[in-house]
Formats: sequence, C-alpha cells, structure tokens
Amino acid sequence: MLQRFFQKYTGFLRSLKAVYVFNNLLNIKYLRRNKNLYRRLGLQKSILSPISSADFPNHQPDIPWLDRPDATENLEQHPEFKAMGAKMQEKVRQFIREGYLILEGFFPEADTKALNAEVDHLLGSGKQGSTIPAVKFSTYRNKAR
Repeated sequence: MLQRFFQKYTGFLRSLKAVYVFNNLLNIKYLRRNKNLYRRLGLQKSILSPISSADFPNHQPDIPWLDRPDATENLEQHPEFKAMGAKMQEKVRQFIREGYLILEGFFPEADTKALNAEVDHLLGSGKQGSTIPAVKFSTYRNKAR
C-alpha cells in the first residue's frame, strides 16, 4: 500500500524543488565536500540547490567521441595512442569497432581460476534475480598472433 503511494506520487514530489533542498539540508555534511568541485566546474549554485546538466557551462550534449563516426581518425592522432605498440593499437581500434577489448594475460592464471570458480558457485547456487549473462574469464593466449 505504502509502496504504491510512493510510486504514484514520486514524480509529483520530485517536481517540488523544496523537497530536494530539504533532502540536501539533511545531507549537508556529505555535500560540503562538493563546494570546491562546484567552484572548479563553474557552477554558480549553492550545494543545497538541485543541479542539472543545464547548470554546467561547458556541457556538451553531443555523443561521446568514441561513438562518433570519426573516432578512429581522432584516435590515430592522439599522442598516447601513437606511443602504443602496434598490437595494442589494433586492440584499441577493435574496441572502437566492436565494443570490446581482450587483454591476454592481464590477470594471473590463478586469479582467473579463482574468479571462474566463484562464478560457477554463484551460478550453481540457484539464486535468481541477476540479468547478467554468465561470463567466463580466461588467461587465453593466442600463439598465432
């Protein structure tokens, strides 16, 4: 009953800026550390006031550089990318193209075995609720590369 009430009126309560300010007053000891951050980011607001992306003077609403069509070209010009070895450069290009990165041998084999054992244990426990698909970790090293 109470949960239904909150679900129904949450949107209304959020529209009241006073609710945010009151909540922030209750949490002022945690918000004080944001004062220097606000100053550094150019926010001209009290730490008690609600903020949004519109409050950031340098906010760029466009897509991240990795998702832009010219991401690979921009990457090729970056000095840190140029300093990478050819194999790592190809892996970073693959990340932009395909959205994943494989770092062979990044973790010691003992750690990956322990991690896989924990994943197997959790999957075997029959606990429901996770929407994350099963993942296996490997120290696979492709000798052909």
